Formats: sequence, C-alpha cells, structure tokens
Amino acid sequence: MKKVFFITYLSLFVVSAYSQFKCGDTLIDIRDGQKYATVQIGTQCWMAQNLNYGIMIVGIDQSNNAIAEKYCYHNDTNNCLLYGGLYQFNEVMDYNFTPGSKGLCPDGWHVPTDEEYTILSSNYPNSPGIELAPGGSSGFNLQYGGFSSNFTFASLNIYCNLRASTESGSIPGNTAYVRYTYPSDTGFYRSNYPNKSAYSLRCIQDTINTAISEVSKISTIYISDAYPNPATNYFIINYYLHTNQSAEIIFFNILSKEYLRCKIDDASNTIKINTDAFSKGIYFYRIISRDECSIT
Repeated sequence: MKKVFFITYLSLFVVSAYSQFKCGDTLIDIRDGQKYATVQIGTQCWMAQNLNYGIMIVGIDQSNNAIAEKYCYHNDTNNCLLYGGLYQFNEVMDYNFTPGSKGLCPDGWHVPTDEEYTILSSNYPNSPGIELAPGGSSGFNLQYGGFSSNFTFASLNIYCNLRASTESGSIPGNTAYVRYTYPSDTGFYRSNYPNKSAYSLRCIQDTINTAISEVSKISTIYISDAYPNPATNYFIINYYLHTNQSAEIIFFNILSKEYLRCKIDDASNTIKINTDAFSKGIYFYRIISRDECSIT
C-alpha cells in the first residue's frame, strides 16, 4: 500500500517509508550515512557533534574541485571519526561565501553565522563554555578537536574551534569568525582567524519553518492539524482563516515542480487531498493568497 508522509510548514509528504526528523533525533547524512546527535537549544537546532564529511587530504590546500575535502588530525582518519574533520574557510563554505550558506552541511542545515553563535551563547550568559561542554546542561557537547595551520596540527583535546560563515576584517577572503574555548573554561570566545587555517564545524538547522510560521501569523492563516501521518490515499488539512479570507494551498516536489493548487476559504476550514496522483518522492506544500484552483 502506498504511504504518503506529510510535515507541516511548506509541508513535506513522502510516498514511501520516510520518518519525520525532530530536533533531538539522530540526523543521518544521506550523502555518506554518517550519523549525528542533535540538540534543541532555545530556538535553534544544532548538531551535537562536529561535522565529518569529505575525503581526507594530506599536505595541500583544500580546493574548489567539486570534491568535499577535509583534514584529519595527524592525518589519521580515526581522529575524524572521533572529533570530526578540520576545514579551511573556503572549503567549508563550498565556495559560496554568503553568511548562512549551506556549505558542506547536509541538506536543511547550514554553516552558522557569527550572529547565530551569539544567540547560542546568550542562552548561557554566565558560563557558556561550561554549559556547552561535554556534560554541561545544554547537550551541545563541545569537542576539543584542535586545529591545523600550514598543515601542522596542534591542540587536540586542548582547544575547541568552531567555524562561522561570517568573514571578518577589511580584506575579503583573509579571515573569518571562529568561536573557541578550552576544557573547564567558562567562556565561549569570539575571534577572527585565517581562512587558510582549518577548524571544526557544527552545522545548524535551517530556520525556514520559523520564518513561514511568522508569515502565517501576519496573514492570519494557521494550520491546526494535518493527518493521517503517514497517509495512504488521502491527506486532511485543518486550517484557520479569518472571515471572508481566501487563500490557496500549493503542493510541489523537491525540484519545485508544482503538482496541485487548490483554493481554500473560511467556509469549511478543512481540505481533503487525494494522494493517488502523486508519484513516489518528497513533496512540500505552502499556503498563499490566490483566486484559482488548478492541477498542473
């Protein structure tokens, strides 16, 4: 029997056996099968382990060659398994230097900005270095993976350095912000380090869900319930609109191909979607203000 899985936002539904990711679940990177713990801290969802993605290279700069590259401490892949990879700035950004870009993170995640690290630290104003450390109250579990500079490694289990996607200084391509700390240190410090040096990375989940929720509140459109989940042949969405307000629900796949759009209004506050016409795969839906209903 065909199953369709929906997630509210732009909501996903999946024809097949997909499971909904919730922050705190184990994240599986479909690119290589690597698994990462995750943790919700305030409004943010973070990886609770350093990224370990890419091919280990030795003694040369990471380059824009369509291959994800990393250094492993002392050129030992076991250290990448334990502490994650070490990345130069250009490589970790995947050569897109816009702050908050996906970089080498899995889909749905990105390289955190300097501001996002500030928000993280603000949850623990007195001793962020302690609360973010292994055994701290946050569950963030900092890893002291050291760093690499000029292909020389240093400070394993002494120094934690986490890359941000925000460049610093007056010369583009020279330095970028890093957050760092030491075991038992109360601080979680901000500095700007050379782009050529290699540091660890923690990815942060994209915040599209929050942004869409805020837009929905402004336009007074709410999704109160959506079921069954997973669906089989149909999917029901319960929504709220103001009196005399109308809108559309638009369904599209991960390639942005539109599959269905239907007008909704305040008369019923419920719509039932027949999923038989959808091919196997992942789909999204969103609500916008429109006047027509069509299938494409």
